[in-house]
Amino acid sequence: MIWGHAYRPKNPVEGKEKMNSFLNKYFERVEPDEQDGTWVTFKVNWKGTVLPNSAWPEHFLKPENKHLRLIMFILMGDRIGFPLGIVFPIPLREPASYEFLKQFRLDTPFKMSAEHFNVVVPIGKKNKYAARKPDAEIAARLNEAIS
Repeated sequence: MIWGHAYRPKNPVEGKEKMNSFLNKYFERVEPDEQDGTWVTFKVNWKGTVLPNSAWPEHFLKPENKHLRLIMFILMGDRIGFPLGIVFPIPLREPASYEFLKQFRLDTPFKMSAEHFNVVVPIGKKNKYAARKPDAEIAARLNEAIS
């Protein structure tokens, strides 16, 4: 699953502190934070211990595709953005995945909405993937977990 949206904290200093705390709980930083005046970029991967059941498609696990697992957060003054979205490598049919999303939403320093989720599905015969809106069953489960 992929989720993407933006957040505007009222207090940028407090927003950065909350963001750092959140990142440290769920993610491992894969590169040093980059700072350029009014913005900071964080490049992270999921901590292996936080996900209920990691389910990366095989294509994502190839060494040459490790960039597909990378998540980037950008803090720009009063705005937090996720230019590539947040990839959740969790099984869609398992209840533990939705319990995880519920807790994740409670811990985020930004608001989440189920309407911003996409599901990554395989397309074609060459291990390519595309992001699609979730079907009705998954959308209902997301709404219940995220709302």
